[in-house]
Amino acid sequence: MEADLTVLAEYHEEQFEAAKKLQETEKQLIAFCEKLVAEEKDLNLAVTLAAKEQLESLGADVYLTRSDDSTVSLADRANMLCEWMPDLAISIHQNSMEYSTDITRVRGVLTLWWADSGVLLAESLSGTVAQILHRYERSPQQQKLMMCRNPKFPSALVEVGFMTSTEEYEYMLHGGIDDTASGIARGVLAYFAAQAEWCGKQS
Repeated sequence: MEADLTVLAEYHEEQFEAAKKLQETEKQLIAFCEKLVAEEKDLNLAVTLAAKEQLESLGADVYLTRSDDSTVSLADRANMLCEWMPDLAISIHQNSMEYSTDITRVRGVLTLWWADSGVLLAESLSGTVAQILHRYERSPQQQKLMMCRNPKFPSALVEVGFMTSTEEYEYMLHGGIDDTASGIARGVLAYFAAQAEWCGKQS
């Protein structure tokens, strides 16, 4: 009987150790998965920093409303733009849909503008970003957004893709950041080229 009790105790101890190892493995797996998951603000910042680097390599002076994981209110960002009075302003975002919809069917690049001065910029960015990312190009839309309201300089908001689209989200996590930055940089070049062409026709 004592031998049986000893064996039983050892068996329970082995079960306990196995359970502990399994629990530790699960914790490590969860921590690993959390590192793979990026929030919208993280993706936006990564694209912004990459686009800044590419534009600066082309000779542009680039100012950021945020360069780290900090929170800046819409009002503060709008005030920064008024103070800087840039040649153009681009706001970078990721799109999403309610999970009550068929999210597998909704994807693509969308650019938004409000003041008429931002139409050409929105169209230029839409074309180049969609082309480089090989994504469906949605028609640029007018929307009353705070970051696009100032008519004194061209401004547009770029919805790079849908985080609710598994394909587009995974792409952003694995190589999509630099490609998106390239699309934005080329969009800026396309904008200035189109603007110069239009001015040439007016003279």
